[in-house]
Amino acid sequence: MAATMCWDQMKCGKEKACPAYPNRGFECWNVPGTLCRGEIQGSYGEKIELCRTKCEYYTGVISGTIRVC
Repeated sequence: MAATMCWDQMKCGKEKACPAYPNRGFECWNVPGTLCRGEIQGSYGEKIELCRTKCEYYTGVISGTIRVC
């Protein structure tokens, strides 16, 4: 089974405009300026709390329910 990238899980449709595309979609929270819910996000420090509490992709990767490798 292939790894699930954030844009596939979130179905954003803007992956080619995302700074995590094409090789860092499995760790988007570490990439500054990613697109989330239609908004450009800041640095890791600015967005990690939102990722931890509101992002189903992040929580799925951390819990192991979403495969990334």
